[in-house]
Amino acid sequence: MGFEFKKRGFPVEVAGHPFTLETGTAAARKLEAFGAEAKRLAGELPKTAEGMETAWGFLAGTLDGLLGDGATDTIFAGREHDLFDLVDVLTYLCDAYKAQAAAATAQWAS
Repeated sequence: MGFEFKKRGFPVEVAGHPFTLETGTAAARKLEAFGAEAKRLAGELPKTAEGMETAWGFLAGTLDGLLGDGATDTIFAGREHDLFDLVDVLTYLCDAYKAQAAAATAQWAS
């Protein structure tokens, strides 16, 4: 028996669908880039239906980047594409990631 790298990630459930949220440097960078771009877009996008559609595209791409291609379609199947619901999902994932990172850090420190 030799050394094997662990798959980094933890299970999350969104709208009754199971996913794995990856952890590690790549996931942290995705979340940081998401935050920076979201702030930029919030200040630049027009407060119109077109602006909301652009924001949806950005946020859906972020969600798919975190949970896997097609995650947004799976989560929102049969639901209206509500931008605020999508923001809630991403906020949930960011909070779950932070909690997981804090737990891992506490484990390493002990």
